[in-house]
Amino acid sequence: MFLYGTSSWHEKSWVGPFYPEGMRSPDWLSHDATQFSTVEVDSTYYGTPKPATVDNLRARTPDGFVMCVKFPRGIVHGGDTARPDADVALVLDKVGKKRDAFLDVIGRLGDRCGPLVMQRPYFSGDARSCGAGPASAQGRCHRR
Repeated sequence: MFLYGTSSWHEKSWVGPFYPEGMRSPDWLSHDATQFSTVEVDSTYYGTPKPATVDNLRARTPDGFVMCVKFPRGIVHGGDTARPDADVALVLDKVGKKRDAFLDVIGRLGDRCGPLVMQRPYFSGDARSCGAGPASAQGRCHRR
């Protein structure tokens, strides 16, 4: 099965070519859900949303629609700045509480929760990565 969607729904230049003229920006997600089966939620990269925000996302989309949600950079980069910290990123002793809080809130999407994406950082000149590979990173982000 293939799901087709967009990378976000907050682009003013899409008014006219995609969103009908005069459509209010709060209605853009609902419109996307009439045209696609999924969308990436990019805003979660900047921090864990409030429960009410997640409830609102769910309410504005129909059954069968799925959201691809990014982990916050505070978890996958080990901080809230553009510069990653390899000693903190995905280290559960340091980001486990943030991970748990994020998963608890995102869990409110229920069956609308699709893939959870880790936007990996670039470590300039530093060969270390967040874990030894994909299995290690997945293990650090998945709650058992």
